[in-house]
Amino acid sequence: MAAVSLLGEVLRIITPEEISELTASSSGSNRIELTDMLDQFEKGETFNFGDNEEGAKILPFSRNIEPETVEKSEPCLAGAAVCEYIQHYVDKSKIGDTSRDSSGNTVETSIFILKEKERFKYVQSKLKQKEVMGLYMKNAGVDIEQEKTLKDDLSKSSRTGVLVNKKQF
Repeated sequence: MAAVSLLGEVLRIITPEEISELTASSSGSNRIELTDMLDQFEKGETFNFGDNEEGAKILPFSRNIEPETVEKSEPCLAGAAVCEYIQHYVDKSKIGDTSRDSSGNTVETSIFILKEKERFKYVQSKLKQKEVMGLYMKNAGVDIEQEKTLKDDLSKSSRTGVLVNKKQF
């Protein structure tokens, strides 16, 4: 047991019982947050705690104040997907909350239905755009695959090409 105690003192290991004892005994009313202490120290105010162990020791470091450099902002060009996303966000914010008016009161049922219809029309158009783009990408992939297979198959390659003066090239 003495070896464990000696090892704890050498390595400065604190047991949970010692931690709870220290936290219970140090619940004084003169606690000051460290950030407040540092702010007051920067202003030149001094602290008198009476007991040196009661307060935190603040080491005197000189603050090197460097002028803040403002970086020039360069215009950033965005791609089509980013522009579409931003436009979607703007359109969505224009529609807003359909169940409340600008003052926060609930709206009448007929107005709510009209706003919801407008919102659903917008959402439906976005879904249709996604579907059309998906079909386009699928068909474009099929065309490329067909062209590759025609190049490999010599019997079908006579059907493709450019016809000039009744001769196929």
